[in-house]
Amino acid sequence: MIKGLFDDNGFSLVETLVATFIFAVVSASGVAILSGYQESRVRLAQADSQLSAIDQARALMRADLFSASNRPMRDAFGGTMTAFEAGDHMPAGTLLRLVRGGNPSAQLFGNVSALQRIEYAAMNGSLVRRIYDRTDVVTTTGFIEQKILSEVQSVSSRYAANGIWAEEWGTLPSTSALPRLAEITIAFRSGNNVKMMFIVGAAA
Repeated sequence: MIKGLFDDNGFSLVETLVATFIFAVVSASGVAILSGYQESRVRLAQADSQLSAIDQARALMRADLFSASNRPMRDAFGGTMTAFEAGDHMPAGTLLRLVRGGNPSAQLFGNVSALQRIEYAAMNGSLVRRIYDRTDVVTTTGFIEQKILSEVQSVSSRYAANGIWAEEWGTLPSTSALPRLAEITIAFRSGNNVKMMFIVGAAA
């Protein structure tokens, strides 16, 4: 039997449109899956980076607070400051100020003091650590500033000695020169909060 000239065993227009539609749906789903996967990888990398920064900041603060020394400081005008001071009364976003021992540079260079003046401050969305050239400052005393955490919304802290907690330290004669514990809470712009507890002055 001879087939007619118009017999066609291929796809009809409807079948072609249906196949094209299915292919488009599958392709769009694949793009969405790949986009979601990439976004998840980016968020995971950001979370890992933040966790690493938090661990490094915690290690620095632990070392500083553990090595805090009961050694009063002098300000740029010759006045005496307590060995440890913290709270909202501090100027220019400064959170806490202390003198710590165990300066690593002192073990390498004989003319470097083993004591360091350290400050922590929250400014411009960052938590920064300042290391001063000397414990007793003058107007020209320099310092090194390290940004140890970013995307910081706020920082709060409180300190304890003899079982009593206080948010301000170093302003009242009744407070000890050094607290025994420090609790520091950091709120990030992402909505996450980190609370850290440290022993103060145990190495002194």
